[in-house]
Amino acid sequence: MYFIIHSSLLITGIRKVRKNFQSINKHNEEYEEGCNPISKKLINLLTSPFKKCTEGSWVCTSVSSRAIGGGSSIDLNILELDDNEVPDSIDWREKGYVTPVKNQGDCCSCWAFSAVDSLEGHLYKATKKPASLSEQELIYCSLSNWGCIGGWIEPAFKDLKRLGGITTEESYPYNALNNKCALKKRLIVAEVPEESGSPCGTHINRNSNYHEISTL
Repeated sequence: MYFIIHSSLLITGIRKVRKNFQSINKHNEEYEEGCNPISKKLINLLTSPFKKCTEGSWVCTSVSSRAIGGGSSIDLNILELDDNEVPDSIDWREKGYVTPVKNQGDCCSCWAFSAVDSLEGHLYKATKKPASLSEQELIYCSLSNWGCIGGWIEPAFKDLKRLGGITTEESYPYNALNNKCALKKRLIVAEVPEESGSPCGTHINRNSNYHEISTL
C-alpha cells in the first residue's frame, strides 16, 4: 500500500540519484582524460559526501529546522558603525586567523562552527598562536541550543561563559553526535569575551561593515 501511494515520489527520487551518478561518471571520465579544462580544476566527485544527495535530502541533513523562524534572545553589544576608510580586500587566512577547513558531517552544527571560528580568530589576535577549538564541546554542553538539531551563535557564547570557556579540538574531538556534556574544566584554554554584533534587519553602509570586520 505504501508503494502504491508514494510510488511516484520514490521513482522521482531514484531518477534523480541515477542522473547524479551519470553526471558524476561523465565528469570523472573527462577529468581522467584531461579533455575538460574545467574538470582539471575540480575534485574527483566520487569522493564527495553529497554525491547521492537530492536538494531535499541535503536540506534535511544540512539545514537546521530548529533555527528557521527563530531568533536569539541574547542582548549583544551592538557596534556603532562608522564610515571609515577600509582596505579593498582582506584575507584572514594570510594573517593566520583562520584554522584549516573542518567538516560538520551529518550534524546541523553550523551554529557551533560559527561560534568557534569567531573565538579562534580572537584567540589568535590575543596570543599570535593558532588554536583549533572544540565545536563538540558546544554540541554536548550548550544547553541553550539543540546539538545536531540546530542552534544559535549568541546562546552558544552565553553557555561558554557559564561553562568557564572552551577546550581544544584535540581535548574534545568532533564526532557529529549528541551526547551528555563531559567537559573537563582543567582543559579549558580560552574564555569568552564580551559579545558584539552588527545590527540585523537594517540596511547599513557596506564600508561600515568592512571597517568592523577588517579591524577585529
